[in-house]
Amino acid sequence: MDNGYGGSCRGYFLLRFLGHKNVSILHGGFQAWLQAKLTVTARVPVVEKKIFRVNTDNSMLMETV
Repeated sequence: MDNGYGGSCRGYFLLRFLGHKNVSILHGGFQAWLQAKLTVTARVPVVEKKIFRVNTDNSMLMETV
């Protein structure tokens, strides 16, 4: 989603629409992260599997008349 054509915005919208509340977009992408000298690691985190319960937020949609 980092090809410069709004993919990150579509990903953000979709995750928020489906009910995921902890979503952010890094302005400038990974290159901005590196330029800010923030921590980078090759370590792959161990994550716990969870069920994502979809809870659509229809207030994000617009109706046409």
